[in-house]
Amino acid sequence: MPIDPTVLADITEVSTEFASLQELLQCWIERVNAEAWQGQAAAEADALWAALCFHVTERGGLAGNFIGHDADRWPANPQAVADGAVETWAGYAEAVGHPMLRARLHHLVWEARKRFPHARKAIEDYTEAVPRFLGMADRSAGRCRASDCLRFAYDLAVRLSARDLELTTKQAMISFVRELLDDPLETAPGLVLEILRKLVGRHASDVAVQALLSRATSIHGGDVPVVVELLQLRIAGTQDPQERTALQRQIVEALLTEAERFTGFVRVDRLNAAAIAARDYGLEDLFDDARVRMQAIAPDQLGMESFHFEFPLRRDEIEDYSQKVLGQVQTLGQAFSALASLPAPSGTRQAAQEHARRLASEGLLSSFIPSIRINAAGP
Repeated sequence: MPIDPTVLADITEVSTEFASLQELLQCWIERVNAEAWQGQAAAEADALWAALCFHVTERGGLAGNFIGHDADRWPANPQAVADGAVETWAGYAEAVGHPMLRARLHHLVWEARKRFPHARKAIEDYTEAVPRFLGMADRSAGRCRASDCLRFAYDLAVRLSARDLELTTKQAMISFVRELLDDPLETAPGLVLEILRKLVGRHASDVAVQALLSRATSIHGGDVPVVVELLQLRIAGTQDPQERTALQRQIVEALLTEAERFTGFVRVDRLNAAAIAARDYGLEDLFDDARVRMQAIAPDQLGMESFHFEFPLRRDEIEDYSQKVLGQVQTLGQAFSALASLPAPSGTRQAAQEHARRLASEGLLSSFIPSIRINAAGP
């Protein structure tokens, strides 16, 4: 379809360089409001506005949140978008300059009308946008957008069962991770993990993917949560029982080592995580090690504050409780069973409420009790 040259010129100008689709959307809103187009030009401008309001869902599809200017709200599902808007997306997808904007428009046409050529072009344009983003002056923002493009392209290729495009995108993802790992200034592993999670999902046993996981584990060895996830990803790609056990031991040992850095409840939490992992992996020696270390922590090392209070009890209440515990039992075991099953004497409701008010107004629990209520029958 023919497209308005003034709208095309403006969207090309504002999209020459952008750090995110959200940033491009904001620039486009300002331009649309400044130009105040009418007729067909306004409809095309709105269609582009709507296109930038779509976001990728957890399942890899696209959902929109453009309200529009008319009485009828734009649909969130691209399949419900009017044919005219879809044709506008298709026309501008062939005309705009920035590859990520082209990819978004082609992607929308695919989601709206399942036109396979547009899906292939979307994948190709997402991949083409990667080096452009990597060349941005803002290296951090550029790498984030490059990662987005690779994940969009890969997910779309997988959904299409387009094996050739999936392998092309996979190789681009591997090259991207290598570049991140080669950069001595790149200390944040977030993007590396994002891409590796995608690759492991379908290529866990791939030699190149396993090599990246091994190298990333060495580079980020001081970051235990990251190392644990990398080791888990490596486990997903190995079928060798001995290698799998060795990686599992590394996970538990890393958790045990990390626990040594902490004291108090944080130390207990880390040791508990190690014990759970050791139990799940069937590593009994490391499970016992973690339990022994937890048991060695003295109560005064937990950083807790002790407090006590007294509940006045009536004599008849104590006698009634004693009769229930001792009056109908024959063995010590039955006595313990009775103790466990009966609510403890707690005094009168008035006394319990009074002590609750005192606890709420002073001492350790003053910031944790939002209202003065207590179960007078005990926990």
